[in-house]
Amino acid sequence: MKEYTVIIAGGGPAGLSAALTLGAAEQKQEPVRGKTFHVVDTGNSDLLKAELNYVPGIPAGTPGPKALADLRNQALAFPSVSFREDKIVEITGGLGNFIILLESGEKLSAHIVILATGFHGFEIDGTNVHVAENAKAPRPGKIAIQTDTEGRIREGLYAAGLLSAGVSSMYASAAGSGVQIACNILEAWSGKPTVVHDVMK
Repeated sequence: MKEYTVIIAGGGPAGLSAALTLGAAEQKQEPVRGKTFHVVDTGNSDLLKAELNYVPGIPAGTPGPKALADLRNQALAFPSVSFREDKIVEITGGLGNFIILLESGEKLSAHIVILATGFHGFEIDGTNVHVAENAKAPRPGKIAIQTDTEGRIREGLYAAGLLSAGVSSMYASAAGSGVQIACNILEAWSGKPTVVHDVMK
């Protein structure tokens, strides 16, 4: 059974932004050295049907599939980040010993899990999460998972992006949520407020 430090369920803006932030930190910060980050994605991101016109830093008219591919490539540039297309069907265990069952039948283990599967529905068994109406969704029938102020559902299990209550359904909001969850995890590892800064050359 393959073991990862963090497994991220969902390869949209939130999940990939979390992976990018964690991968960048592994290159820069001692408490993160040697940790591994794995994204599991179903290939159904809403971004695949979008055109982006109002995202900071992304040119207007950018096709969603291109933006998603660019973000994935940016995250995968870090050796600690990996990606697979599959579906997580069950998550059991807890902090330090989550067991993730994939639709393909493979099992993975992780110390921490980030759920970033979007707001259309939640079908992962074993998590014992509270699913509620998403108050930030522009249309009815969307869901959210309640978390604490750090994005935790419980110890070691986080929700990011549109799945997280309080995040608006825009690319920048979802991506920022993923980055914030990653920073919260980094802070827990380092014991102090932690970010991943770009630096002047």
